[in-house]
Amino acid sequence: MVKAKTCYLCGKKANQKSFLKLGHRISQCPHCHLYSLEFDGNYSQFLETYYSKGYYTGGKHYRAYADYQGDKGTILKNMRKYLTVIKKYKKEGTLLDLGCAMGFLLEEAIKWKFDPYGIDVSAYAISLAEKIVPREKLLLGNVEDIEKILAKKISGKKFDVITMFDLIEHLDHPREALKKTLSYLKDDGLIVIQTGDAGSAWAKVMGKNWHFFAPPQHFYFYNQKNMKMLLEQAGLKVIKIQKVGKWVSLRYLFHMMRYVNQDTIGDILYNFTAKNFFGQLRIFMRMNDNMIILAKKNKN
Repeated sequence: MVKAKTCYLCGKKANQKSFLKLGHRISQCPHCHLYSLEFDGNYSQFLETYYSKGYYTGGKHYRAYADYQGDKGTILKNMRKYLTVIKKYKKEGTLLDLGCAMGFLLEEAIKWKFDPYGIDVSAYAISLAEKIVPREKLLLGNVEDIEKILAKKISGKKFDVITMFDLIEHLDHPREALKKTLSYLKDDGLIVIQTGDAGSAWAKVMGKNWHFFAPPQHFYFYNQKNMKMLLEQAGLKVIKIQKVGKWVSLRYLFHMMRYVNQDTIGDILYNFTAKNFFGQLRIFMRMNDNMIILAKKNKN
């Protein structure tokens, strides 16, 4: 047990259970069960240095992607699945992708009759996104400063859909970021969030070895109940939570095994497959620990 502290989400103060993962401490609130990373660094400096080229290319000190650009086909299979869910609620319109990375979703969304824009904190990722998406559609910066970012290019614009895929767990102040984001959502607009489900059976079985416990880039880890609590606090009403499977490449899987789970076998397999055909092979992971949350403005 660690000393009592106040939970970011529920505001209650209590002793929290905690564990160490990769040299970082992750604690859990006994009341709302939110997991949080105990981060003592400067968040702005962290953003400037961490989301560089190595984050997307299997860098030794990152717990992220083996080859984000090389795995584009695999990533698009997931994006199309998410767009299929969105299409049930919004057939077309303006779309803002927060954490757009190299712009794969934006490129695909155009084909699905959306007018997309994207924001990302990584200058490296944005430089590659420019090659497939018009530059005027891309904005560089921390999404927690969304009002400053949008004011530079598209002040006053509102969106039919705002997406946050593999993003909300990276935010230092997610509730405040969501509140700011609401200002740019149309009254009948849709917010779509995808993240891991820390309350899933697979997460519970894996414990601290759950792949989503990947510090230092993941700051919060949600279950369905406390995710709904977060969105309600931000002024949103959840209309649906849906579990979806996820496509991954073999090299990504082995990369996660070697750096998130510190698995020697994963390291061997990664080195064997990273640069050849085998590493590009795709497998479908259906662990029921990947959730999509759809929400709208709470007008009550």
